[in-house]
Amino acid sequence: MRSIVKCLLRIFALALAALTSGCDGADHVPGMEDLPKELAPYARRIASSRLPHISVTPVRAQTKPWESKLLGVPYFPKDRRWPVDRDGKPLVMLAQINFAEMPPLEGYPTEGILQLYVSPGYDDSHGWGMRFDGTHESELARLTDYSYFRAVYFPTVSHDAENLISETPQIEFSEEYGFPISGEARLIFKADTSYVRHDDYRFRRYFGKDGYDFFYDDDSVRNDLVDEYDQFIGGRYYQGRIGGYSRVEQHDPRLDFPKEEWLLLFSLDSFVTNEYSAEWADGGVGNFYIRPRDLAKRDFSEVMYYWDCG
Repeated sequence: MRSIVKCLLRIFALALAALTSGCDGADHVPGMEDLPKELAPYARRIASSRLPHISVTPVRAQTKPWESKLLGVPYFPKDRRWPVDRDGKPLVMLAQINFAEMPPLEGYPTEGILQLYVSPGYDDSHGWGMRFDGTHESELARLTDYSYFRAVYFPTVSHDAENLISETPQIEFSEEYGFPISGEARLIFKADTSYVRHDDYRFRRYFGKDGYDFFYDDDSVRNDLVDEYDQFIGGRYYQGRIGGYSRVEQHDPRLDFPKEEWLLLFSLDSFVTNEYSAEWADGGVGNFYIRPRDLAKRDFSEVMYYWDCG
């Protein structure tokens, strides 16, 4: 009888050990082997958060009108009116994406050119295209206000340079604040994937609370755990990105609209390389978002634009 009891206790102990240390541990979830041990209970959730995106690398170079780029002369037919702000001043083309040059990304166009224009100016009412004068009835109205920024999409692309402009209007940049980038750059695209970021609004879906609450407001969480998690997912910063998870410095604006989905249309981070550099004030990042239903219709009439800094 004793031997039977001992045998049963042994089986129970082995089963308990498997439940507490094995089945849901990070070592038993593909791709989670290097996850910080404190986050092991979330390994399966983190693994399920993996999303595809396009990494964007700017390289200083002269480009053709229809090529993907930052600044420079965009693809712009001579018979079209250049985008201007509410005061009639020309906007500057921040980024141009030729989707035919980009690896396919589910839900995003595979052809056509998207251009993102912002104001080069900066004053009490707006800065680099984003309004912050407190006159809007809602945060969504503020961030989708096209008074000082614009998204323009050309569904078909002609390589007939004779019908395209060869120079841009005179752009007036802010003398006091400058502009996040300077000089033309070609955009290089690469298909990639990443796990949910702690500063993305979808973090709460996998961890039960927002990233800042999880890592910073819980005294039981050590201070450098967020840095280790950022390192695990590939680093806190990037250069540029389309789709997937975006970085924000202060607050993901999509947290204010929990009933709606907003996808990352384009993101340009602050960075310095031998090839190019960008600086959104003090280490900030610029993001453009779009609703899935609008993206599916190739309707860029209501894009959300938000940048912040440290």
